[in-house]
Amino acid sequence: MDSSIHFCILPVSDTNNVPYEYTVEEVQYGNYKAVSELIATATITTEETKEDVELVEFIVIEDKFINIEWTVYNMNAMRYNGKIVRSNEDVTVHLKATFFINSKNKYEKEYDVVVLGYTVDERLELAASEIKIDSYLNMGSIIPTSVSDSDVILNWISDKPEIVDEKGVKSLPSKKTTVNLTCELTLFNKTKLISFEVTAFNSD
Repeated sequence: MDSSIHFCILPVSDTNNVPYEYTVEEVQYGNYKAVSELIATATITTEETKEDVELVEFIVIEDKFINIEWTVYNMNAMRYNGKIVRSNEDVTVHLKATFFINSKNKYEKEYDVVVLGYTVDERLELAASEIKIDSYLNMGSIIPTSVSDSDVILNWISDKPEIVDEKGVKSLPSKKTTVNLTCELTLFNKTKLISFEVTAFNSD
């Protein structure tokens, strides 16, 4: 997914057939009114994103390079360099682009980009990535009972609950015994299962 903030420079003439009055040369030499009218029609191609955004540093109009500086107004969801911080909700980030037309004139335009929140499936995947269990269990082994996303509920299923259950290791057999554990992660109306094969034995 290309999440660069790009600009589409549209013709100044609109449905009322208002003609564009400035020549290419005027744009190239930085005629403020000519360039600002073109920039006024600029739209961004990225209106929502799940990935970091590249805030472009310039655009080219009629072979004229126009530098851009960005101001980000919601730093909780997007950093000044375009790096996003996703949460569980969609967040609208307000941006201001300052176009430097020539040495004396600049033009400012504001845009909104929605940083998409994690979907339920994504939240379950993130929660599942936090679940870690040792492959060899002893009496001190810990069975995770929660993850950082407090909305996700964990439920453990063991094929040998007399050895290991949802609370942890209950007893250790004298010989190595394989235990199959399944963690059921539930968020709202969706569930994800992850399985672990562990070995329990008393090493003393």
